[in-house]
Amino acid sequence: MQVDTNSFVLRDGPELDAIRRIYMEHFYGEIAADLAETQDGKHDIEANARGRYNRTITKVIPWIQRVFDLRGQRVLEIGSGTGSSGVALAQVSGEVLGVEPKGRCLEVARRRAEIMGRPNVRFVQDLSPKVFDRLRDEFPPPLDAVVLSAVLEHQTVPERIQTLRLSWDCLRPGGILVVAESPNRLTYMDGHTSRLMFFDMLEEELALRAFRLSPRKAFVSDMQACVDKSWQAAREMWVRRGRGICHYDFDVALPGRPYEILADGYEPEPLEAFGVTYEERLLQSCVAMNGLDVPSVFLRHTIYGIFRKPDPSRPTAPTLDRTFSPFIATRDDLELLAALLADDEHDKAKTLLDKLRGGDRRSC
Repeated sequence: MQVDTNSFVLRDGPELDAIRRIYMEHFYGEIAADLAETQDGKHDIEANARGRYNRTITKVIPWIQRVFDLRGQRVLEIGSGTGSSGVALAQVSGEVLGVEPKGRCLEVARRRAEIMGRPNVRFVQDLSPKVFDRLRDEFPPPLDAVVLSAVLEHQTVPERIQTLRLSWDCLRPGGILVVAESPNRLTYMDGHTSRLMFFDMLEEELALRAFRLSPRKAFVSDMQACVDKSWQAAREMWVRRGRGICHYDFDVALPGRPYEILADGYEPEPLEAFGVTYEERLLQSCVAMNGLDVPSVFLRHTIYGIFRKPDPSRPTAPTLDRTFSPFIATRDDLELLAALLADDEHDKAKTLLDKLRGGDRRSC
């Protein structure tokens, strides 16, 4: 089911220049020129003009194509932002509808689609919790795929549960729910929002004071402005900036796990985009050591998952065979391993590796 997406990659040229201008004009307005001179501004403009689009083209679409053919399919994207992934999906899919609450993002997305010549993608604005009622008229289910890319972590708990439930209800049997680029709040480092260790584990009252320790000046400034208004405003800002998701969100929204997991983020494309971190290994080890029933898709530092609604007319998808070791290598273990390899003590090195891997060669 693989398709050649190389021809869709956005490279230097008039298209990219036009998208940059539109993004700066509609997203930043009068401060665009000043922002473009800062390091953070340059990074943000590049990420939104080209980076996220190209990552969807080169990583996300080939990853989905491993298990589900997007060609000719009807795809809904919730939280479509400035259209990076929506337009990318439209390069392959039959019809795409993106839903986005922010007007400034919506205008960039629409203009991006025009510039890149993708009439098969539309973007609509909706802020209401009844967005799915509107979609039943504009993009009637059942749908082939619903994509939630970097969106769940920016929602309140009720919003997140509703999004998962209603997205699932929109799918046809055999359709897929795609979750991509959502940080896992069960890992120690909050690399998404505060860039502080253990930040997502703090009590809310403490976190709304400790944010000042963040190295991200813009985050500190925005949070402080909200704290000065009210604690409720600060809570809202923290959520909208992103607080991560985990398996509990899915277990509450979709009790009984009525899905088949087709991909769990340990495939080559997600691994190339987000390599396995030490914190991830710690989480894997904790789950393995305690015999917890947590699917492997929820053990990645950045969650990538493809969930299929069962179809009685087709075979059940095979269970992904992931076995994680309950052991973590210490620095002493690694130094011993290096010494054994240097002395050609291969049998002893193999014994040590088997211990660290839990004796199971399927271990990741």
